[in-house]
Amino acid sequence: MAEVGLCPEDFEAAEIALWPDNVVTKEVFAAMGSQWRISVGGPTGLDYGVLPVVLRMAGVPRRDWSDVFDGLRVMESAALDVLHTN
Repeated sequence: MAEVGLCPEDFEAAEIALWPDNVVTKEVFAAMGSQWRISVGGPTGLDYGVLPVVLRMAGVPRRDWSDVFDGLRVMESAALDVLHTN
């Protein structure tokens, strides 16, 4: 952007509305942002081994872990599709 005289402040931030049921899953996905497993071909998925720690640190009640995990897998799949698009 700098090459053409633009900076991030030149663009309006996109507002994304989330259903309340998805807010915790989005926050957990964001917290897992540094936990991608990488191979020669790029990201392969999230490291689920650290997920229980992230869920506890985010204060997610144990009874909700399964639902958050299901949503996380949907977000992970969508992110991988974007990351592997040339």
